Amino acid sequence: MKLTDYWAAMRCGARGRGMRAAVVPAEVLLARFRYGLGPRLYSLYRLWRKPMRDWADYIDDHPNKPWLQAMNPAGPRRIVDDKIAFHFHCREHDLPTVPIVGRIGRARNSLDARLPEVTGPGPLESLLRKNPDGLFIKPPGGSHGEGAFSVVADGAYVRWLDRVSSVAEMYAFCRGRVGATGLLLVQPRVRPERTLLRVMSPHGLGTVRAVTYLKGDRGYLLAACLRIPVGRNDADNFRHGESGNLVAGVDIRSGRLRLAHGSRRTDWPEIVDVDRHPDTGEIIEGFQLPFWPEIVDLCCRAQCRMPGLRTIGWDVAITEQGPLLIEGNGAYDTDILQLAEDRGLRTQLRAAVAQA
Repeated sequence: MKLTDYWAAMRCGARGRGMRAAVVPAEVLLARFRYGLGPRLYSLYRLWRKPMRDWADYIDDHPNKPWLQAMNPAGPRRIVDDKIAFHFHCREHDLPTVPIVGRIGRARNSLDARLPEVTGPGPLESLLRKNPDGLFIKPPGGSHGEGAFSVVADGAYVRWLDRVSSVAEMYAFCRGRVGATGLLLVQPRVRPERTLLRVMSPHGLGTVRAVTYLKGDRGYLLAACLRIPVGRNDADNFRHGESGNLVAGVDIRSGRLRLAHGSRRTDWPEIVDVDRHPDTGEIIEGFQLPFWPEIVDLCCRAQCRMPGLRTIGWDVAITEQGPLLIEGNGAYDTDILQLAEDRGLRTQLRAAVAQA
């Protein structure tokens, strides 16, 4: 951890506090050495705004991951860790998900081989014609939107990663990325339900992160948030504010959004409340997510179809036809949920999983 991180956290904590700014260095050090929350998390969660007795309820994802992995053993977790395995699992259990229409690269195993290989620019162009909203290309094991991008036809060319090129050039890029043994998945580009475009950029797909847990033979929803794309971002990942996107908590009883949060900076989580989407001007807090009962039902049913996993973080797209599971995460990050909820989740999460 860099000394500059501590300095950045102190600047965040001191802003607007007048004489109280003198206690910030002690706060930052106490958060790190007593509560295990480093300077980045001190800034992300704006701990200076909260009673110190509440700091212990915040989870640091890094030491928490082994605990989650123990709750969700490696064997059953393989289904959610690999996007191809997850795709076929959803199909077999009647769980609506985004189809995989092809793969670029050689199959690694018999499951991969069940997907049609996109062998060149011609087959890729054919897929674009069949999917007028475009395609979405991603690695089978990526997270946080890493390595994923959309491809949209534009006359005789395609737009992708802020470039305009021929399909052949884009296909060559994909082949170069996968190398001799890698793999990329090709899916239809999913568009959000139209009312959602009031609170998110039309260029990306904002998804719900919903955490469920298993109690007996039933799944229950613990917490949820909406990741909100901004500007021309393809992906909705937040990455502590580095992406420029927003995140808003969801009232799990009603499906209404809470106040959104973003970062003033992309190099450090300087978190601020955001009441209106910067692209649309629409008020975010109070917005009703469409298909909310269906989202809850889908996530809880999906949790029941994973009896070896005690808690799962689902990524859910909301389309005109209803919710679709994008992926499940057996060792999910809690930071975005704690930011969206503006509170720590340690006690609630551990109590829920203890019932499983």
